[in-house]
Amino acid sequence: MNFMEKDVKLKIEEIPLFELMESNFSGCPICYFNFESVRKTIFSILYESVNDPEIRARLREDGFCHKHARLIFQVLEESPDLGLLGISIILKDLLDSATELNTIKRPSRGKKEREHSHECYFCKIEKDANKRHISVFARTMTDHSKRTIFERSESVLCFYHTAEIANVLSGTPVFEEFLRIQEEKLRMLSLHLESFIAKHDYRNTLPFTSDEASAWKKHWRSSRKE
Repeated sequence: MNFMEKDVKLKIEEIPLFELMESNFSGCPICYFNFESVRKTIFSILYESVNDPEIRARLREDGFCHKHARLIFQVLEESPDLGLLGISIILKDLLDSATELNTIKRPSRGKKEREHSHECYFCKIEKDANKRHISVFARTMTDHSKRTIFERSESVLCFYHTAEIANVLSGTPVFEEFLRIQEEKLRMLSLHLESFIAKHDYRNTLPFTSDEASAWKKHWRSSRKE
């Protein structure tokens, strides 16, 4: 892919990002698109790619972690038309190809067990999606009009993606401006939480605002590290 083709692709990927932010989405947009990338991949595999030899081989090799196993079950519950044949075939593949039980050794006394760093098939999908979405978002922050859309939106980046975007923008003219916008969003969240807590005083007669009542949810979304 040459520079011009890559440039066009990045601009196309900006469209759903701004559609999401302009829809009053209050969570981290990068987390959202990473999640959707994995969810759509799971759906696609279960819908039409269970018999794809390459995908079956990669699933046998990498398997899937607890986090993405839960997401697979969620997709199946949300889309009952997928049936259970596809996931049954995949699970049988994994069981039949499992050889780890034959290679596990009892760790030597006094020797710490090595940390398990294996990435599942969908972890790799999520990592690739994250790199792409970080690139797209960081690019938009270099455009004043697009940066203003983010500033005025309800969207708040999680701590993890704030750090990643800041790392990409470090050394650029917009680095400080990006941090200012994100810090202001987090400050407002803190104020709404403070007000919500204060209004629980039995002497309070003021009603909760929608921002105060939903602040805990927005903060939870912005503080996750997944």
